[in-house]
Amino acid sequence: MILKTLVENTSVSSDYKHKHGMCFYIETDSHKILFDLGKNGLFLENAEKMGVNISEIDIVIISHGHVDHGGALQIFLENNHSAKVYIRDNAFDKHYTKLLGFNIDVGLDSSLKYHPQVVLTGDTMGVDHGLTLFSNVETRECYSTSNNALFAKMGKNILVDGFFT
Repeated sequence: MILKTLVENTSVSSDYKHKHGMCFYIETDSHKILFDLGKNGLFLENAEKMGVNISEIDIVIISHGHVDHGGALQIFLENNHSAKVYIRDNAFDKHYTKLLGFNIDVGLDSSLKYHPQVVLTGDTMGVDHGLTLFSNVETRECYSTSNNALFAKMGKNILVDGFFT
């Protein structure tokens, strides 16, 4: 297996740009996967420098509906016309952070929810032999208190974002 960090908050080399967000390239004997995409097209730039051909990606997994993890979805879809993009069914709900008392949108472009390459998932979904996605994790052992500043629209209410629930 090969794992390459395409986007992260820091960089180990001035050859690669960094930005708040995340995108990992994972290559196995069977698949070429992107886990999250980051906020913008930076993943494309770093992928090219690392010899990763985005058109060869066959699976994308977006962990949750925040722009720093899936904001580059439109850019990915413009550069890859065949990969399945697996994302939780509620990831396209409205997500916010608060700044100076105002709700700031940090969610994904909801117009992409029904794109033909997007596969909406529930709690558990088998993708391929040996590859299962699950999001029904109940523990909060690694919960960061900074997440208390992130919110999601649930029905008519805006509540603290549960991320994966």
